[in-house]
Amino acid sequence: MGVDVTQTVRVGYAVSEEELIGVYGRVTPEKSHFEDRFDPKTGQKIKSVKVIDTHEHVTLEMGGESYGDAYELAEDLGKILGADVFGYSDFGAECKFVFSLGHGTQPCDAKRCPENSEIDLETVMNDLTKLRELGSKLVNLGLGSGKLKILNCFSVG
Repeated sequence: MGVDVTQTVRVGYAVSEEELIGVYGRVTPEKSHFEDRFDPKTGQKIKSVKVIDTHEHVTLEMGGESYGDAYELAEDLGKILGADVFGYSDFGAECKFVFSLGHGTQPCDAKRCPENSEIDLETVMNDLTKLRELGSKLVNLGLGSGKLKILNCFSVG
């Protein structure tokens, strides 16, 4: 059994899975009913117990469409915003998504790192207005802090 390790550097905005769930999550409440319980010897009613038919759960929904997980939702949101989305997590820790304009290094793993994996700073500077617009769109949706960052995305899973 091996460990999958990936590392990349991205220029963009970090959005947590928790934030996506906060904005796009719809809670379906628990459904339950009460059933009577009886003493097996006397047949007398002892008490009523709560029986859960359906547990409370969260469904991710955007634009009338349901999503199986935050990765699917983030990918579609990225398409709507015209952004590249890179998701990462660390052994079950909170997932994060970087929304960018594609500025970043190619992902490296423990076995290989692509040659010439670099970020062209001049391209980033030329796209600064577009990057700031992306940040504003995310903040208007209630996602992220609006702070443009250089993020070291290290994922172990």
